[in-house]
Amino acid sequence: MRPPRKAALGRLHEALGRPILTAAASGKPAFEGYHGHGVFTWALIDALRNADGNGDELIELSELVAHVQNTVPRIAAELNGVGRAAIAQRGRAEGSQTPRFGSKGEDYALANRLR
Repeated sequence: MRPPRKAALGRLHEALGRPILTAAASGKPAFEGYHGHGVFTWALIDALRNADGNGDELIELSELVAHVQNTVPRIAAELNGVGRAAIAQRGRAEGSQTPRFGSKGEDYALANRLR
């Protein structure tokens, strides 16, 4: 059971909605050297160009997170030699880089879509 102070701080943290998106889980590798960037960085840049799912010319936090969480494991698996067919069959490849997102506060626009 959490002490009252820690519980209150946790609720405040959630209410403020500080999003944290990391390249990989703690202790797991993050792949580098993909089109001049790390896989995570490349996926972020790609999300700013292509993650506008609702067509409003804005990239919302939820769109960016969804794009990165789908793109990073796919590319990481390809770099591991798993390939698209195995990814589709198994979902996410074992041992692949998987980004992590925490603090699911409210959704909001991050930026205008890059062209």
